[in-house]
Amino acid sequence: MAGKIVVADLRSPLSIALDSVRAAAYETYDPDRTFKPGERLRFWAFSNQEAYDVAALAKAAAFIGVHMDKADRSRFFQNAGGVKADPLGEWFPTVGALPGLYVNRPTGEALRAYAKAGARATLVSEGATPPTQTYNVVGVLPGLSSKIIQIQSHSDGGAANDASGAAAVLALAEYYSRVPAADRKKTLQFVISAGHFSTSVGFRTFIKSHREDIQKNVLVNLTVEHVGRHYELEDGKLMDRGMACPSFFYSTNKDWFPLMSEAVHRYDLKRTFVLPHSGPGNGEGALWNWRSGRPSIYNIAPVEYMQSTEDTLEKIDLERVRAITQVYVRLIDRLSDLLDWSALRLPSCQKN
Repeated sequence: MAGKIVVADLRSPLSIALDSVRAAAYETYDPDRTFKPGERLRFWAFSNQEAYDVAALAKAAAFIGVHMDKADRSRFFQNAGGVKADPLGEWFPTVGALPGLYVNRPTGEALRAYAKAGARATLVSEGATPPTQTYNVVGVLPGLSSKIIQIQSHSDGGAANDASGAAAVLALAEYYSRVPAADRKKTLQFVISAGHFSTSVGFRTFIKSHREDIQKNVLVNLTVEHVGRHYELEDGKLMDRGMACPSFFYSTNKDWFPLMSEAVHRYDLKRTFVLPHSGPGNGEGALWNWRSGRPSIYNIAPVEYMQSTEDTLEKIDLERVRAITQVYVRLIDRLSDLLDWSALRLPSCQKN
């Protein structure tokens, strides 16, 4: 590959087996029985995403990734190249190492024919990646206690990912701004970060920079991401299935599963799995807070159309944004009632 333009098919197979998710879940809330036996979902990762890293380490001249399992008419906004040697590190040496681009399936078919014929090509990258500044938006509502419940999402991306999550955070901030300060038992901190698709630089820097002041008062982090409608790919086209994309509702503390389950039932958040901290997505806020020793509860959904021009406003499920916001109000109120975390004594977890 040295000195050559690498053309690689990137595959997004039907990679989430819902039967396996159900087996790992504390609860599957699907009263309408919409999850079918053997059903699998695509999500945003590629099964061979490390192709970029392989090309970079082999000193290729450039990289062209072909999205084989994405909508044919899409343009793509790809985040950091691939699987990293140190996935929990803060420096990824192959990011930006190669000029390149990501293309849809029809374009890839044309390029593949040229590549197999041994054609010579020149790739001119007119983009630039100068150092820049990302901005976090932080709001604080003081409470009777200086201990903090943090509510978080990120602002960069598309509509479902993650204008939907940011909208839920703003709705929660507006709601609690109307609650008298004397009735807020904990301080509430709202964070909308940028740089999510550049190794989450915004939020991890926020945590690192405030480790000795703000972060030591954070009791729990609540993250909302990806509240979208469920679409499936057929013959290169995204088809609306007329329902919400399933929610994967995680916690890093298993003792909170009953709290989450009660809130999900109360606000009828259908097509939801209540899960331990593992699985197809771990949420930006959960990952970096977990690394800093702070527990998290977070909601994320495998919206197939993210990171592309297909992630448009009609993909957001507004009724589900409202329901998820209500679920988080319930969780915040319940957690705020606890004088300290040792007071939380709930039934042991049973899988349903």
